[in-house]
Amino acid sequence: MILPYKIIYLLLILTSELMVEAADEIQKCNFRGFVGKATKDCVLARKEKASRRHNFVLFNSEETNITFTLYCPICTDDSREAFKWKYIPASKKQIIFVISNQSIYESYISIKNELLESVENISLYNPCYTQQEHHLVAKNVAADKYMGTYVCTYMNDTNHPANFIWYHLYRTGVFKRKSKPVDIPHISGFDNQIDSVEHIDIIQNQARIALNNISELNDRQYDYMTITFKPDYDHNVIRYCGKITINQYRRCYLKVPRHESVMEIDERNNEVRETGRILRSSLGLITRLEDQASNNAHQLAVNKARRLGFDVYNDSKYIYIPCEYELLQHMSIPIPDFPPAGVHAEINYEILCNQIHPMKFITLLDQKHQINQPIQIKTIRDYHYLKIQNILIENQKNVMLKCRVNKIRQLNCTKKHMDAIWKSSRDITYTLKTEKNEPVYITEECDLKFKVIGRSDSGTYYCHTRNSSSYITSRNNKSYVSLWTGKPVIAYRLHIQRGIYEWPLKNTVKTDMMILFLWSLILTVIWVIYAFYKLHAQNLALYQALRRRRQQANVLTYSVSLRPSLQERL
Repeated sequence: MILPYKIIYLLLILTSELMVEAADEIQKCNFRGFVGKATKDCVLARKEKASRRHNFVLFNSEETNITFTLYCPICTDDSREAFKWKYIPASKKQIIFVISNQSIYESYISIKNELLESVENISLYNPCYTQQEHHLVAKNVAADKYMGTYVCTYMNDTNHPANFIWYHLYRTGVFKRKSKPVDIPHISGFDNQIDSVEHIDIIQNQARIALNNISELNDRQYDYMTITFKPDYDHNVIRYCGKITINQYRRCYLKVPRHESVMEIDERNNEVRETGRILRSSLGLITRLEDQASNNAHQLAVNKARRLGFDVYNDSKYIYIPCEYELLQHMSIPIPDFPPAGVHAEINYEILCNQIHPMKFITLLDQKHQINQPIQIKTIRDYHYLKIQNILIENQKNVMLKCRVNKIRQLNCTKKHMDAIWKSSRDITYTLKTEKNEPVYITEECDLKFKVIGRSDSGTYYCHTRNSSSYITSRNNKSYVSLWTGKPVIAYRLHIQRGIYEWPLKNTVKTDMMILFLWSLILTVIWVIYAFYKLHAQNLALYQALRRRRQQANVLTYSVSLRPSLQERL
């Protein structure tokens, strides 16, 4: 009697579980990704990447949200369904590499597949994978959750080259969190009053010398690695007046040989050799720039390292890797209590301000008064140019606003060159048509076209032409070249009136009919289930009533049959 309700309840539970499971897995992107040109040597190139194994994508130590795109090594004949993105989160503080005695694609290192997890999305289509190339795309996702090692795994074959192409996404670590504060006599703990910024370097050098004399931070040798502590400081913007705080650090670095000699390859085991190779290749771009002789290349290396949160040091034999580098927690580092904490001293400065002449105060007040003046936005009546006022009807199609300077000059607007640009009174700038259903766009004749006019399109539209004599303006001590004329050549004021009733579009009618049909189908199914249930209930009630009558008839028959025997006895 309750069977139909049980079936409906189970179907609802199954549907909800499937929806939750589908929501957690990454979906196909809702945009068209980059489609690369197929090459004949795709399989060969994939094997070469598998032999190199590692691809590093490093981020700044302060970044909390990251954006990245990872390329899946798929060739033309491969099945897209056989590839799936997996990763080992950086939060798993375990060794993820395995060294074997057998070489696979010219390397002895493999990854622990049992640590791989499926990539989950935080929202719909983020992260997602592109439809054509199966590339992984993530935009502004949490770094703590999505940092780690990524693999576009081929599910049908564990020895496939794609399973040996790894993307390492890590930060260089926030060394300030692992630094212990120390006091330096006569320097830290109070405000150092100085007359100029140049005196800061003198005090910072004294603090650096004091930190270098701390015996607990001497170099420590472990097998082929050495821990050293290098000076570092906050790269703050130093003001010319007022109070400022600068932290002087001694930061932990891992000192690794820059090059691998033949003797080292023969004597060391595979694990030590592969660990050194990974550490060297992780900072390969910076070390290659350092090896170049030009000063520009060295400066690029310094800037790149500082963006990542550490400094580079001129050393032809060793490279210096920050101990807080998040990749190190996934590797075998033969150092107890790694990484050790560094130290820092907080130094406060008070730069004495020069006395300002009273006339300078008056000048500053005048400048402040001019800056605080309200900006008056000119209306259509404040300009001296051609003004046209149009009254249009709502839903009018293919409305064109002409930008005609004169009959002789013909305007041309293409992606490479624009002779005119359109702006509205709501500070909206219009461009060429980029999508098929673009509502408002600029045509090749530099006219503004409305596909379908609406009530919200009321307002003023200005057409600016290219400035023949570009002039330079100055804002915030920066120079800008004005490409467009400050005064438009023509303006249209549009007033949109409410249109008459129109029948709905064909597609809208089809959609409404489809929704009505589906709803009718659902109601029909529910009615059929209810009818079967009602018929079953009626039959059951009728059967029970007949059974009850038969029992009563049997009792009456039995009582009648007993009456003669009772009379004889009496």
